Amino acid sequence: MLLMRVDEKYGKGAMSTINTDLIKNLYDSELTRFMTYNFHLHHPAEYPVNGKHHDVGMHLIHLPFASDVKPGETIKGLVMAIQFSVDDYDRDISQEEIIKVQNFFDSLNFGAEQ
Repeated sequence: MLLMRVDEKYGKGAMSTINTDLIKNLYDSELTRFMTYNFHLHHPAEYPVNGKHHDVGMHLIHLPFASDVKPGETIKGLVMAIQFSVDDYDRDISQEEIIKVQNFFDSLNFGAEQ
């Protein structure tokens, strides 16, 4: 397993953020802003999708902004899981879809100036 904290690689100013109402809607929490804390990879992927373990699973770990956490808050973080396969992929994927995936990874801003 590869584990990397964002600030270990890029310094304390490096941060990618996620804004979502997912936690609010699922868990009745007021937390909506999360910063990327680290990512790690599993080979093979840790969890199956439709019964299949893919070649690589990537977990992006996000923590809430400390200033947003109220006393008694039970949500500690948010994990985004992405799975990759060398052989089992959609060979008909369009250039537009490839660009969307690339834009997602670019939006993580690992190492970007803040």
